[in-house]
Amino acid sequence: MDQGKIIFREKSYEFLHFADEFNAHPELWLRSISDFILEWFDTKSFVSTHTSGSTGIPKTIELPKQTMLESALKTIQYFNFKKGIQAFNCLPAKYIAGRMMLVRSMAGNWNLFIEEPSAAPTIPPGTDFTALTPPQLSRVISMKSSSGIVLVGGAPVSIGLESRILQAKSTKIYLTYGMTETASHVALRKMNGKDRSPYFTAMPGVKFETNEHQQLIIHADHVRSSPLTTNDVVDLLSDTAFYWKGRLDNVINSGGLKLYPEKIENELGKLISVPFFITAIEHNKWGEAPAIVMENDPKFCLDWNQTDLSKFEFPEKLIFVRKLIYTASGKIDRKLTLKEENIKKRQKLKR
Repeated sequence: MDQGKIIFREKSYEFLHFADEFNAHPELWLRSISDFILEWFDTKSFVSTHTSGSTGIPKTIELPKQTMLESALKTIQYFNFKKGIQAFNCLPAKYIAGRMMLVRSMAGNWNLFIEEPSAAPTIPPGTDFTALTPPQLSRVISMKSSSGIVLVGGAPVSIGLESRILQAKSTKIYLTYGMTETASHVALRKMNGKDRSPYFTAMPGVKFETNEHQQLIIHADHVRSSPLTTNDVVDLLSDTAFYWKGRLDNVINSGGLKLYPEKIENELGKLISVPFFITAIEHNKWGEAPAIVMENDPKFCLDWNQTDLSKFEFPEKLIFVRKLIYTASGKIDRKLTLKEENIKKRQKLKR
């Protein structure tokens, strides 16, 4: 397999040469890239990969290298990427998104520019392909220069960011759906341009179904453990397309109605400019009701009439916490954030 090259601080390295040179580097992010490259070229048929911890305790799984390679080749073929393109990675090599940027670059014989992961990356001019988290994209989307094709994932995209994405004319932006076990994305949603779409479409070799709980089940020809039953609730349009509704483990049962926090967050994101999330609280009449969780009291007045939410979906309370706690991959850790010692006060919302 052609390896491509890593470009770091204006110097070009073969992947294995980079791994050798930075194997004992004091900067952890560089050492983690080196460690992964060395693991990729060792004699084992798998790599040990960390899940993000966004829906539970982070764990380490053994992911077959063949699964990762086939996933990389699907992306290369889907976008018709050629040898020698310029890619950019600013994602941690500890997790699957950053690792797959390395694998794609090796499989495609690309020139991969790297930068320390941060909330505000600097994308090099002439970049053909990169992958970003929503917070990273929000910091660079105002840049006028083209970033080629951008994959965005790892967390939901807010209404505010989606409206800015629609204005991006020179960059093609795709929202990804996938997980560690599938070696990155198995479906994409085009977010801008004339061919933008409100739903996810399967990658080649991937099919979908749902069970009685509307949980998405993935059939992917590159995944040994296929089919995979996820905790994502969807509206299935066909065996290759779906609308994503939210996480089953986040669903709020209010008077027998299933309320999806992600939908409520999306709607309230039009009115709330600070980070927040929706959680379930006990309700004497309905069993559960939604509440807003945030760090500081922004002194705003939420009006139900300003939203498209039903009265069941509109939050009952505000919960103020000392801090929002994030996972290592940048997602809000809902369970840790809501530990009692982290809660400052609760306040009823007027309707």
